[in-house]
Amino acid sequence: MHAALRAMLTETVIHRSCTGQDAYGKPTYGGAVNRPARIAYQLTTVMTAQGGERVSTTVVYCDGDFAITLRDKLTLPDGTSPVIQAIYSPTDPTQPGTVDHHELRL
Repeated sequence: MHAALRAMLTETVIHRSCTGQDAYGKPTYGGAVNRPARIAYQLTTVMTAQGGERVSTTVVYCDGDFAITLRDKLTLPDGTSPVIQAIYSPTDPTQPGTVDHHELRL
């Protein structure tokens, strides 16, 4: 991610990677990691992984230096943990194959 864009990540979200599930099918998570982010509140319709449509109210922009999946858990500064509905991870145009940033629709 370009340094000027990285400077815009002025908020922090807590990221916990999904590590699997317990005997009852409930997700289990790894340790909490603070991630610099930019949070924008906007209403959009997103297509879910199951093919349905849902309303997204929040977009979180993060650096692309870590892996994230739909099963991971994010905690916003207000303490809420909305479900990650869609992830867009464009590549860096100067370094093909390298993720530049993540746009997470919650």
